[in-house]
Amino acid sequence: MPLQLVVAIPTFVCSCLSLLASTTFAIFYLIFPPERHFRQALIVNLLVADLINSANNTVSGAVALSRRHDAEALKQGPACIANGYIGQFSVQAIDFNILIISVAVLLTIRQSRIVTEPPWWQVILICAIPWIPPIITRLHFYGPVSGNWCWIQATHFSMRYALTHAWRIAIFVLTIAIYTYVYIYLKRVYGKLHISTTSGHTGIQTETEMQHDMPPPDRHIRVRSSIITSHESDEQLMVPGASGMAKWPEDNVSTTHSTAYRKGRYALGSSAEIRAVVLATPAAEKARERKTALRKMLLLNGYPTLYILLWMPGIANRIAEAFGTSPTWLRVAQASTQLVGLANAMTYAYNEQLRGRMRGRTTRRMFS
Repeated sequence: MPLQLVVAIPTFVCSCLSLLASTTFAIFYLIFPPERHFRQALIVNLLVADLINSANNTVSGAVALSRRHDAEALKQGPACIANGYIGQFSVQAIDFNILIISVAVLLTIRQSRIVTEPPWWQVILICAIPWIPPIITRLHFYGPVSGNWCWIQATHFSMRYALTHAWRIAIFVLTIAIYTYVYIYLKRVYGKLHISTTSGHTGIQTETEMQHDMPPPDRHIRVRSSIITSHESDEQLMVPGASGMAKWPEDNVSTTHSTAYRKGRYALGSSAEIRAVVLATPAAEKARERKTALRKMLLLNGYPTLYILLWMPGIANRIAEAFGTSPTWLRVAQASTQLVGLANAMTYAYNEQLRGRMRGRTTRRMFS
């Protein structure tokens, strides 16, 4: 079919942006690795699928644009079949990665150990699951379609829906249902909930608040302390207070950071005032650890949300094609599906405070 530049150019630009963003993510992930967490394995699995998909569509888009004066920009053949299979493989992997992320968040709020403390073999198994459906559903119905790529041709309408659209729509519905339940559950259990990003590498931390309407335990000891880091020894700094609890002298500090009390030790930072609230009961310790795990997993919310929003024009275009010819404006809008990789990479950079990690590592190198 002849190439329409008004459709091909926006699609190619969007796929290039996703390829650039996914490649940048891969480079910075290796240079500035984050903390080890099950959440990171899910993110990497998703962004690898994004990288494969965006690279595949960028190559086919470049070929199509280079042949824009030909009667058929993309021709049936081995290269088209390979492009169609890689596209189907990577897109389905993205679909099922989104579903796995949604289920992981659901299991986290239900206190499942499979996502809070999974052994390495479970992590590998969970990350392998999204790649299984596209491997077992490969078929040879691929040919040039309305985008800058080859895929299951419109004549095989039933195969399109059986192998892709039906699954994607089902994943849309399941994801929306899961996050609706998660929202209602968190509102009921925690009341007011506010989640923001945090960085553990640079010492820069934005506030993360979760207000839990749990009744206070029968016995607990609340210790408030202000710890100032200086060149003096801990024994010289600590002054016994009248109440018998340790007090620390006040000082004017220009940089203030907040941190959490962890396993009986204070994390000290240079020229930083650290305020800790300790609940000396096993129940409080367990509740705090659960909240920490929940905060981290809720950072995954952005990936399914953006995925659904960006794929809506693509689904609408395929539905229109099923009933005849899709209008030009809808085929242009379908270019938004190629921005999934860019959106996921930007979500990762924001959630994981990539800029802060880069700045912190650069600072450590300067003073090391």
